[in-house]
Amino acid sequence: MRNYLTKLLAIAALALLLAPAQALAYQFTMSGDNVLKVQSDGYLDPYWVPIVSSDPADPALYGLPESIISRINLFNATGVTSFSSGDSFSGLTYTAPGDLVVADGGVKWNRPSRNDSGYDILFAGSVHLTTLSVFQDRISITGYLDNLYVNPATTSAVLLSFMGNTTASFVMDVFESSKTERGFVDVLNSDSLSTFAGVRATVAATPEPGTMLLFASAFGLWGYTRRRKIS
Repeated sequence: MRNYLTKLLAIAALALLLAPAQALAYQFTMSGDNVLKVQSDGYLDPYWVPIVSSDPADPALYGLPESIISRINLFNATGVTSFSSGDSFSGLTYTAPGDLVVADGGVKWNRPSRNDSGYDILFAGSVHLTTLSVFQDRISITGYLDNLYVNPATTSAVLLSFMGNTTASFVMDVFESSKTERGFVDVLNSDSLSTFAGVRATVAATPEPGTMLLFASAFGLWGYTRRRKIS
């Protein structure tokens, strides 16, 4: 009887381990060349950015739906008025004026919103920055999305995986593109310059506390059954 219960506990632990592991993998990545402008006075202005990959692969995300990220003011985010190449900041609490939106086209630039009418909004989240690194040839940002919205009618399994989550992680890299003409730091610090850039950003589902508790419990249960078996 004891061996039977031990096997049941092991099976339950394995099931709990597998479910969170799959949930942790859900993410999508948007990327493109010349789809963002680095602007004077500390601004980053993204345009429409194609979704190029997801984990797991999700054909419903490729093609027609595209993404757009809110305009970001890096001076407001950091509290400084100029940058030097190599500057890094952490512990930021900046909230962008618009959303990150995945939609069937048409959402306005600079301040995209889940409330923009006349378009099929598939996914949206408020954008928050927590870290920033600035160089002449790249800009790296990490942060998170909250106030998530998922259209229940979407056929994307990846987007549906965000339903019920309160936050999602957000990583964005700005890099030199085929139309980049000036260093990013020089442009950001200027009064009137701008230059094109490429961007790559990934949004990943953040496991909820309950999921992490189950994950930890599964490891503990598995360890307990192993010790019982050895003894």
